[in-house]
Amino acid sequence: MKNSKISAVCFDMWGTLTEGGGQKQWDDLQEILGATHVDKKTFLKMGEESLLMHPWPLKDGIKNLAKKLKIKISENVVEKAYKNWWGYVQNSKPYPEVIDVLDKLEQYKIRKFIISNTDVEAFQFKIKTLGWEKYFEKFFLSAEIGVLKPHVKIFKTVQKYLSIPQRQTIMIDDSLYHGVLPARQFGWQALWVARGKKEKDEGRLENLSGIIEKLRK
Repeated sequence: MKNSKISAVCFDMWGTLTEGGGQKQWDDLQEILGATHVDKKTFLKMGEESLLMHPWPLKDGIKNLAKKLKIKISENVVEKAYKNWWGYVQNSKPYPEVIDVLDKLEQYKIRKFIISNTDVEAFQFKIKTLGWEKYFEKFFLSAEIGVLKPHVKIFKTVQKYLSIPQRQTIMIDDSLYHGVLPARQFGWQALWVARGKKEKDEGRLENLSGIIEKLRK
């Protein structure tokens, strides 16, 4: 590989390697819990804190969210919310170019990682279902670290494990705010997988296939 400076590639998961439910997934959860009176941004923040920042089972995260919202919910509602959320996880498909990119990075002996804002349960299910454990050296999950990207603690945690110069690591993310910009601010390189979004960025890629070409330069 011509760009010998890159020793490690860190991928985001949902929306980057596989389809993510996005705002619709959170909207469904908000409706099922009977929390439509809550501002969407407030609900999202509280939802991320409950579901994506603790290693507990997803159902416990849903219960914790309801408690924070001061909403009494039955076990039937918990089950409905869980099944709806899980439906997005099960139906999420990997983007078509992913395996080819991972195989090429493997040939170049580039270390590969995932850094994801995610609950543990859904992430582990998807990785095992897809058989992707063999491609990645390690996974860094918000639910296990206790903070979400863009918090610098995540990048510091990964950097400590990598033990290489910061500029030798590149972050690949579909979110400018959560992944690309904070990674650059931390001292890593970063590429943005736009997938049709309109914003502009110096590291914009339409899909993951552009990674190999970028790294060859």
